[in-house]
Amino acid sequence: MAQEEIFINNLFVRIQNLMPSFNKAQVKVAEYFLNNREELKHLKIKQLALNCDVSEATVTRFIRKIGFSSFQNFKYAVIKVDSSVRETKGELDDLDKINTDDPVDNLISRVKMNIYLIYR
Repeated sequence: MAQEEIFINNLFVRIQNLMPSFNKAQVKVAEYFLNNREELKHLKIKQLALNCDVSEATVTRFIRKIGFSSFQNFKYAVIKVDSSVRETKGELDDLDKINTDDPVDNLISRVKMNIYLIYR
């Protein structure tokens, strides 16, 4: 098993182990992440909070509780792991593809992620 896969598996285990210590709102975020990891790549903290029916502050507290300093660091770590696993398996990562028909926010996010992936 690749290091990246071990990291994401450990993250899942960490979240599951911390589940009893989460409040109700943090449990919503944890369950959302565990069930929708792929979707997370395209979400901003505000949308994640809306999808979980919690505040942005709750998402931030959850992220810190599982060991990340910010939502952005958490999101980049998950994306980096998924990207590395796909590269290892020889798959293309659709995040790298920029479609000019996408909304400007998506284009900006994808450009930022491409820059991040280049300099990781």
